[in-house]
Amino acid sequence: MLPHELHEVAVVERFDKEKNMPIPASREDLLNDLQGNQCRVVFKKKDDTLRTMICTLREDMLPSREAESLTKKPKNESVVPVWDIRKKAWRSFRLDSILDFNVLSEEETSSD
Repeated sequence: MLPHELHEVAVVERFDKEKNMPIPASREDLLNDLQGNQCRVVFKKKDDTLRTMICTLREDMLPSREAESLTKKPKNESVVPVWDIRKKAWRSFRLDSILDFNVLSEEETSSD
């Protein structure tokens, strides 16, 4: 499977339909999911367009020097910097812009 096809794979559902809130609900939970997995996040950009991104904070997938900077406190707690797997570059999104968040299952990400 090619990286640009990842948005079409099945994902482990991480959405609380009852509360109509993406899971994880806290920044800490979201960071934990990103540090251990590849995730799909759908969010609204500042220009009101929707963006779907396959991203991670797994140390083994980050550029070598970048992993150590993850422990530093971010300047803005409402912004989450992530490694965009498709673009192979750092991107970020605001917590309040998340429309959907899913952890990709291991078997779906192993064929990259």
